[in-house]
Amino acid sequence: DDASTDETAALLRSYGRTIRVVTHETNQGFSQSCNDGAATARGDLLVFLNNDTEPRPQWLDTMVDYRREHPEAGIVGSRLLYPDGTIQHAGITVGQDLNLRHLYVGLPADFPAALHSRRRMAVTGACFLLERRLFERLGGFDTGYLNSFEDVDLCMRVAELGLESHYCANSVVVHHESVTRKGRGRQDRQNA
Repeated sequence: DDASTDETAALLRSYGRTIRVVTHETNQGFSQSCNDGAATARGDLLVFLNNDTEPRPQWLDTMVDYRREHPEAGIVGSRLLYPDGTIQHAGITVGQDLNLRHLYVGLPADFPAALHSRRRMAVTGACFLLERRLFERLGGFDTGYLNSFEDVDLCMRVAELGLESHYCANSVVVHHESVTRKGRGRQDRQNA
């Protein structure tokens, strides 16, 4: 709970002991919040999942199975859809203008190229999975980034270790992109 001002605290309390909650009194940002959550988690695999997402059935099992079948994949990311059913993310690439781009944005969810899992330059931190050991080896997310590009940075550091970022097409999550924050243009330019 990164200093939420809504009913988040009450919702989290309602889960009782089935979850462990990290609470920040002031907003620490995506990187620090994820790093703190990872430090509190107990599993061998870490999943980073934004609070503005709706996972579809079998999304997590699919990612875990994909990772097991592709040991070269240091990070595995999901296919993200907008609420209207169009694609929000099917991997990240660099355009000719040197800007980062989510692939197939706005195309139908069943666009043929988006239905094939594969290696990508990067995947979005809105939903991805990696081994705790790898995350710790990398020192977590770089807190110098302010709510954008820290996921791409992590994927690039994974590549420096000889591992890959993979897009798992069969793991589907609806993403209400940036619904909890507004006005990020200046931040994105600084982070880029």
